[in-house]
Amino acid sequence: MTIEGALLISGVSLAFSIYMGITNYKRNVKSDAKKETSEAKTEASKMTEVIVKLETISTYLVEMKSELMSVKKDVKEDRELIIRVDESVKQAHKRIEACEKYYKRYIEEE
Repeated sequence: MTIEGALLISGVSLAFSIYMGITNYKRNVKSDAKKETSEAKTEASKMTEVIVKLETISTYLVEMKSELMSVKKDVKEDRELIIRVDESVKQAHKRIEACEKYYKRYIEEE
């Protein structure tokens, strides 16, 4: 009877060990699946965040490009204005020199 009791206890222990092993395996599989799902969600949220930031940068680049074109246009207009002013100054110097010559002759005549 002692051998049968020991065998019975061993058999129950073995069955319990197998049951616990299978239960732990199933729990680990579920845990791993949840972990992978949460990691996938985390990666997806990170990718979404990166995409949003890239779109924001793209928008800023488009704005900067339009502002740069505006600045180039302004510089071109300023350059043209400077050329006209320079020509006007040259003409003014010629007139001033003519006035100086006339004034010198007028003073010498007196």
